[in-house]
Amino acid sequence: MNKKLVRGSLAGVAVIALAAGGGTFASWSDFGVSTDNGAGAGVMSLNVSNRDGAGSTVAPFRLAPGQNKAQEFFLAGASADNVPVGTLSAKIQNLRDIEDGGPGCTTNSEALAEEPTHVDAAGLPTNKANDCGSIGELSSQLKTQILFSDPVANASSCPNTGIYTHSIGTGNTLAQQVAAGSSSLGTLSAGQGVCVRFELSLPITATNAVQGDDVAYDYRFDLVQ
Repeated sequence: MNKKLVRGSLAGVAVIALAAGGGTFASWSDFGVSTDNGAGAGVMSLNVSNRDGAGSTVAPFRLAPGQNKAQEFFLAGASADNVPVGTLSAKIQNLRDIEDGGPGCTTNSEALAEEPTHVDAAGLPTNKANDCGSIGELSSQLKTQILFSDPVANASSCPNTGIYTHSIGTGNTLAQQVAAGSSSLGTLSAGQGVCVRFELSLPITATNAVQGDDVAYDYRFDLVQ
């Protein structure tokens, strides 16, 4: 074969390959779309109920010297996964001391304890209906303490009477506990609850000045991230 012809043929092939490699073909691609997306805020929720779950108001009671009674609650946080951990606190507020349901004393001994200078010749208090005023003394003698549990799953897991893990304000009078303000009850995560027991007792040393008196107050619970 003629060598010049062969060389010419090879050179021609090279020219064709170069021409093909320099073309402008488009690259392939694909795409996808996710629709109806969004975001929302969770909630910091606290449900307050009685120990038995029947509302959040506890019945009032009366105490004689040496008696102890309690009011119990179950505090539950929201159960959703997007609930932040919150710090739980409790306090007693809006304390009102009431003298025997209104102005005046219930007994002669109460009037004498409150106004010892207003007595007659026989040593009995005079004009007892006006001696005692309208503000009672019970909160200054009534003792209180706050008991609470570690976090639990539900109210049925609350401890039995007297077996609470934590206590606050032991030895405080009701008036002192109100003045102390908020007390921490630990932290709550999603779906957890805390059992709370407020114990009130009237010491055997309570004086006649508190006979027939009443106190009114509110329990406040706060859950804060």
